Amino acid sequence: MLAWLRSNLVVLLVAVLYLVTVALAMIILDKAIYQPAKQSMIFERAQEMLNLQRTAIGSLVPQYAVATSDEQRRMIRQQLQREIDAAFPNYNGVWRVTIYGPGEATLAQREDQSRFRTQNTWANSLFFRDFSHTMRSGSRAEGSWVEWDYTSPLNVPDIENLTHRHRMIALFVWGAITLAFVLATKTVILPIRRVMDQVSGLGARLLRRPGSALERAYNAVATQALAARLSERVTELVQTPSLWTQAEFDPPMVRAAREVFGFEAVALVALEPTVAAVQVRAV
Repeated sequence: MLAWLRSNLVVLLVAVLYLVTVALAMIILDKAIYQPAKQSMIFERAQEMLNLQRTAIGSLVPQYAVATSDEQRRMIRQQLQREIDAAFPNYNGVWRVTIYGPGEATLAQREDQSRFRTQNTWANSLFFRDFSHTMRSGSRAEGSWVEWDYTSPLNVPDIENLTHRHRMIALFVWGAITLAFVLATKTVILPIRRVMDQVSGLGARLLRRPGSALERAYNAVATQALAARLSERVTELVQTPSLWTQAEFDPPMVRAAREVFGFEAVALVALEPTVAAVQVRAV
């Protein structure tokens, strides 16, 4: 198991990097590109998309600021709550409405957080279902204002088309990242793993069927190292007193070449200066 992990560590790291890259790309596409575009679209057409129908809220809030008695303020707050409760079911995507009065006092509020689950659907959300923003009518300077906290509105063709376009973009980005990692793995990562496996072994060994520039470069260096090792073996054979004849020298020479280079078969070819053809003396 440890040997397998050591051999495939580079590939595993690349796989993790691929998953992290895809995840980050999708997060950026959703959070930094898609959701701001959807927010801008909703903000520009809030009355239509969120179905913010005209109510008496706009006229009641200023009355609260100029009310002269606690009873008047209490009645206005009750009326505001009734107005919110009546309008809230008709809102499309609004999950909370809050009316603030002087001193940022909460005059009335209606909230339904379950709309995050019911209104963020496959059609109007890219990946995340946490889309939420706030729109304000009025200001603190005026002494009263209304805040609408909204999520994705349902059945809005422009938002659904926006979602579909970004889903196609996400598919293209995923494909581009995948292609880049496949090419990098094939041309760089796997050759690095093959070379590392050879380097971590006992001595240099030639790679069979080198397909990349890195593998060919490694084989060139390994060939030089193996040739030097074979030269040492040949020198030892030449200095062996028992090998006097050519016939006695050839088999050990072939065996040494096969052992050093790791070849299954080696042919010892002698070039005779007086003969046109070569002569195979040992295999």
